[in-house]
Amino acid sequence: MLTSSDSIAHRWHTVRNRGGLGLAALALALASCSSVKVSTPEEFARFEAAGPYTPTIDIEALTSAKLETGPYRVAADDVLSLDMPDVIRALSPQADDSRQFSQDRRSLIHRCRVTQQGTITLPVVGEIPAAGKTLGEIEQAAVAAYHPKYVVHRPSVVAEVTEYSVVHVTVMGAVENPGIYALTSRERSLVGALMKAGGIGGTQVRAGGIITGGASAVRVRNRGTASDERIPPVVLPVTGVNLPFTDLPLTDGATVEVIGLDPQVFTFVGLVTKPGTYAYPPGAKYSLLHALGFAGGIDPVSDPHYVQVYRQDASGEIVMATYNIYGPEGMTRAAGVEIRNGDILHAARTPRTEARRLISGLFRGGLFFGATYDLGDN
Repeated sequence: MLTSSDSIAHRWHTVRNRGGLGLAALALALASCSSVKVSTPEEFARFEAAGPYTPTIDIEALTSAKLETGPYRVAADDVLSLDMPDVIRALSPQADDSRQFSQDRRSLIHRCRVTQQGTITLPVVGEIPAAGKTLGEIEQAAVAAYHPKYVVHRPSVVAEVTEYSVVHVTVMGAVENPGIYALTSRERSLVGALMKAGGIGGTQVRAGGIITGGASAVRVRNRGTASDERIPPVVLPVTGVNLPFTDLPLTDGATVEVIGLDPQVFTFVGLVTKPGTYAYPPGAKYSLLHALGFAGGIDPVSDPHYVQVYRQDASGEIVMATYNIYGPEGMTRAAGVEIRNGDILHAARTPRTEARRLISGLFRGGLFFGATYDLGDN
C-alpha cells in the first residue's frame, strides 16, 4: 500500500513522463503556428474601404453565349409562308382551293407547317427538308425542286416564318419575374428563358431574417419524350471573374431554377465556443464584439488574442485585417469594429494558444504544481 508521500511521488513521476511527451508535441505545434500581428494603418484603411461585396452577373457574357447566332434556322412546328409564281398553280389545278393567291393573281401564297420529321410539303413536288435550314436555304431548295423539272424559267420563291413553334418552360428562384413562359424556337435556351423572366435579380427574405439576392448558378431539368434529362448546376458568369459559360437548349416542360446567393450572413470560425454562420438581419449593424457574442465568446482554454476578419473588395479580391481583442482595451476596440454582410471572422491560432491547449491537456486529471510561465503575446 502506498503512503501519501509515495502517492504524491508516483503522481509527480507520471506527470513528469507525460510532460516529456508533451514538450515534443508542443515543439511541433509551435513550429507549425506562425505569429499573428495587428494590421498596419494602411491595411486597415484598405480593409475598411472593402465590402460588403455581392457578385453581379456579367450580362454581356451571358447574352453573348446565346445558342442562336446568325440567320434564323427553321424548327419543327414552325409555320412557313412561301410566295411562289402563279404558274405553279397550273401544274396542280386540283389543289387550287387549298391555296391563297395575291390580288394580282400572278403569285401563289403557300402555307405549310414543318413536320416533326423536319420537312414541308410543296405543291406538285411533295416533301422537301426544312428543319435546321435558313429561309434562304429553303427558298433555294424549293427553286431546285421546280426547276428545270417542272418549269422552264427559274421561279422566284420567298419564304417567311408566319408562326414560330413554342415550348413552355418554368423559371423559378432568383429572377425578377418567376413563372411559366412560352418560348419561341429562337428563345428556347437557358439564356432566352432567363431574359424572358426579366433577368437575374430579385430579393427574398428567408426564415431567420436572411436576405437573399443575386445568383450563383442555375439548375436545369429538361423533360424528354422518354426520360427526364437532369443537368448539373451551371455556374453563371460573374463580373470581373473569367468564368466560362455555355448556353443550354431547353425542351418543352423544362424547369429552370436560379440558385440565389445568401450574402446576408457572417461566419465565425477558429477558437470560439460556437463557430458557425449567423444571420445578418436587414437594418442591423453588428460589431466585432457582437459577433463574439453570437459565437459564444472566445475559447477559454486557448484564450486567443487576435481575430482576423476577411472580406471581398469591389474587384472580388480578398482583404484581411487583424485585431487585438485581449483585455479591456481589446474588447473596447472590438466594440468599434464594424462587421459587414459576408464577412468571415477567424479567432486565430498562434504558438501561445497551442501551448495553452497542450498544457491544459497535459495536466488535465493529474497533479499540477503551480507555476507561472510567460508564453508571450502570441
